[in-house]
Amino acid sequence: MNYKELSKSVKNKEISPVYLFTGPEQYIGHMMEKTLIGTEIAKGLEPLNLTTYSDKNVDVSELLATCETLPMMSNKRMVIIREEAQLDKITDKKALDRITAYLEKPSPSTLLIIYWEQPDKRKKLYKSLTKAGSLVVFEKLDASDLTAWITRRIKNAGKKNQPFRIGTFYAAVDVFNEREKNHGNGG
Repeated sequence: MNYKELSKSVKNKEISPVYLFTGPEQYIGHMMEKTLIGTEIAKGLEPLNLTTYSDKNVDVSELLATCETLPMMSNKRMVIIREEAQLDKITDKKALDRITAYLEKPSPSTLLIIYWEQPDKRKKLYKSLTKAGSLVVFEKLDASDLTAWITRRIKNAGKKNQPFRIGTFYAAVDVFNEREKNHGNGG
């Protein structure tokens, strides 16, 4: 699934209990995360119902206990595991088996989001995640998708748009990216 399909499923209230967010365009993943938070957690209750893991060496017992904890005055509890937490680097077989067991029967009151930009598709964890949840791939946007995305962002911000400005902006970003690529290659 891509970000458009995820956005459509959120609007239709078809929300998976587990999401694996992958791909290079993590900024859009973070925006979709905010959308899910706004949809599933009552406003003002985020501190009670949202837990984010971003430190290395995640304590699997704590993680699973958090996933099993009921939400407080909200539709769901959300648990977000950032890539920095290195969930994919867990080597303890018992810990991996416990995570896999949770994924086979996730708590219906918890929404689990795991970021893994370039997953190793051979790993048991990846296979369990894709079987139990929804894989969302955030690929780099092409010119037309980027233009549509920028136009929506401008409209949502209550600003007026002039089409030629988006084209100019996109061209400037393209030039910047090309310079960065050449500079990184010693050019």
